Amino acid sequence: MVTATGLPGIAAVIALIFTFTTVQQADDTLRVSEQGQITDRYNDAVTNLGSDTVDQRLGGIYALQRIMTDSTRDQPTVVRVLSAFVRVHASASDRTRGRARNGEAPPDITAALNVLCTRANGPHDTAPVDLHGTDLRQANLGIEAESGHSAGCLPDISNGDPIGADFTGADLTSADLTSASLIGTKLTNASLHGADLTRANLNVADLSGADLGGANLTRTNLARAVLYSADFYKADLTDAFLWGADLTRADLRYANFNGANLKGADLKDAYLQGADLKKARGLTLSQVVSAHPGPSTKLPADLASDPKVLARIAAVGAVG
Repeated sequence: MVTATGLPGIAAVIALIFTFTTVQQADDTLRVSEQGQITDRYNDAVTNLGSDTVDQRLGGIYALQRIMTDSTRDQPTVVRVLSAFVRVHASASDRTRGRARNGEAPPDITAALNVLCTRANGPHDTAPVDLHGTDLRQANLGIEAESGHSAGCLPDISNGDPIGADFTGADLTSADLTSASLIGTKLTNASLHGADLTRANLNVADLSGADLGGANLTRTNLARAVLYSADFYKADLTDAFLWGADLTRADLRYANFNGANLKGADLKDAYLQGADLKKARGLTLSQVVSAHPGPSTKLPADLASDPKVLARIAAVGAVG
């Protein structure tokens, strides 16, 4: 039986429960309202992306960037939308669309790349950047070589840390990256299969596990790049600069190194079967015997006949 003295206590508990429920309902209402605002902003931004005027497209791009900041759970959607925007408006199959006289990408493409490569990493950053088949000639996604400051789409890294744009897992299959500045760019596990990287600057870039099979890397700067376990199967590295690059466990089978500079490169456990290293520069005996050469590996005459190289080829063949 409830006594009169217990009634105030019960009333207080009921009041507390009521207050808590009211606050919860208010919070739920606020969240629904905020999500509705995000949805409206998103729809407006996407509409602006389809505008015929560059100013409105830029507005849409930066509105999407703001949405990623305000609602991190919407980041994957924004990444997919902006990736699709770049693929459509910078397609390698239409190399003349919107290009400036100096060959640089139009401002809306540059802005979209800016947003993609400066997005904050977090638990919702799950969507890979998909830029396959895009024309990114002369794109600037790296560090200015002389000043050490970021250029184009990157935050200031004047402290000298070799950190560039983060395109981990990005799909850049068959993309045209001719003369692109990708200094310090993170392309871990990215797909660059069949991409054109002629004269691109990938100094100190991280391409660990990246697929560069069949890619054109003629005169590409890969100095001190991390190429651990990267796939260069049948890639063209004519006159490429690989000074001090880490090619540990890289797949270099049937790759062309005509005129490539391999001075100081780490070739430990790299697969060299069918690779053409006959006219490679800076190639040493220690590099070859640390790798996995085979009978089909083309080496300079002095190295091809060296007893240590022959023994290494035999040992690799014996292991299978």
